[in-house]
Amino acid sequence: DPAQALSGLELEMSQEAVREAKLSGIVLNGWGIPHIVLAAKRAATGQNVTTAGDGGNLVGKEPLVYLEALRANLVMAQMGVTYLTGLVGNVPFAKGSSLSASWSGETDEVAAGKKAFTKTEMSPKRLAITTAYSRQLLEQTSGDVDRLIMLDMVAAHAAALEKAAIQGGGANEPTGILSTVGIGAVAIGDNGGAITWPKLVELETKVSVANAMMGNLGYLTNSKVMGALKTIERAANTARFLHENGESNGYKVAVTNNVPANLTKGTGTDLSAMIFGNFSDLVLGQWGGLDIIVDPYSLKKKGEVETTVNAFHDVYVRRAESFAAVKDLTT
Repeated sequence: DPAQALSGLELEMSQEAVREAKLSGIVLNGWGIPHIVLAAKRAATGQNVTTAGDGGNLVGKEPLVYLEALRANLVMAQMGVTYLTGLVGNVPFAKGSSLSASWSGETDEVAAGKKAFTKTEMSPKRLAITTAYSRQLLEQTSGDVDRLIMLDMVAAHAAALEKAAIQGGGANEPTGILSTVGIGAVAIGDNGGAITWPKLVELETKVSVANAMMGNLGYLTNSKVMGALKTIERAANTARFLHENGESNGYKVAVTNNVPANLTKGTGTDLSAMIFGNFSDLVLGQWGGLDIIVDPYSLKKKGEVETTVNAFHDVYVRRAESFAAVKDLTT
């Protein structure tokens, strides 16, 4: 029982993870990190002491200064997305079309209308990461290397979930905003082009025309586009730029490099995306917390310990009309 190696707060949190997992119909195979810990923190193979880049650089006689790897900014919480946790089984969503009224004469017969209903489901999709490190590395590093690697694995998990929410392509991974059929489309040109004030406003207009201007509205893009927003004028010689005082077109703008900058169109390459919408209609689902398996046996002949983290998530865009995107921005 892995929990026997834990005590105090760590043991309590492991027990809470087991309770969460049972409620979600999941059996933990190792230590667990419950959602209550992940919500507070929001959130590699073959590490060894012989190869510098795989762990040798952590061995030293002088005090070590560790520089964390750079990752794309996490922005979903600040954009106001909807989180569903503790899920069990598939989660159905039903959507109905709207009824309409008509003006009629005093005794005219009115045609009966009816709503059309569609049903979609969120289902758990496995998000996994695994790594290994040598026992010698554990012995020779003054830094707590196993804890350091675990924190990095949790951060990688959070980054992968946000990337899927933005650009996931479906199948084994969730379907993100940019891959959702029916979102508003704004095009710059046959081969792409720079963002302009009219195109920035057009993103808002696509959502407004669909009667979806509600909830947590804002823009989402990457660092390259933000640089353009800060330097491109609304109109020539006005000294009024597309991004001023922390806003564009009166709305907040979140920046993360999980928004792609490698798109193509015509002869245009390395094109970027920008999204506008009601991010309350982006749902991130989670079944249980993190399932952490520390395996000191499988690689015992190589003197390595293998750690695997599993989690189960899905992403759902409740209303495609709530979002609009441009996918051909040059920067």
